[in-house]
Amino acid sequence: MGENLKPKVEAVVKPEKGGLLEITDQLTDARIAHAELMRRSQHGQNELVIHKFEVAPEYENMGFGKMLMDSIKEILRNEKRVGMLSVHASNRNAQGFYESQGWEFEDAEENEMPNRGQSANNLQRWMIYETPDEED
Repeated sequence: MGENLKPKVEAVVKPEKGGLLEITDQLTDARIAHAELMRRSQHGQNELVIHKFEVAPEYENMGFGKMLMDSIKEILRNEKRVGMLSVHASNRNAQGFYESQGWEFEDAEENEMPNRGQSANNLQRWMIYETPDEED
């Protein structure tokens, strides 16, 4: 047959526990995707910072990144927080994904700066997500 078959997965988003939000395969309990989250209040703003957002390579391009992001956006709406994340300036695929999910660069390119101990080739850019106002 030679078809490139994708694995059958019965995915479930596990409730956030201790700052970890993950999607697992109900059949095998394998981790499909996860995000590490941290809540903070800074400059009078309640934020949810995404420290890590990863989809296992064998599950990429199957909708699990969007499923995880939808869960994060639901947390942002429910808790009335602003989402924050940083992304490597050279990682155009990740930037495109986040932009397709409603994230925007904060202050355009002025926020590019290397992390401590990193060269200018490893610039990070902050992105922000603000929950749309609900209409009455």
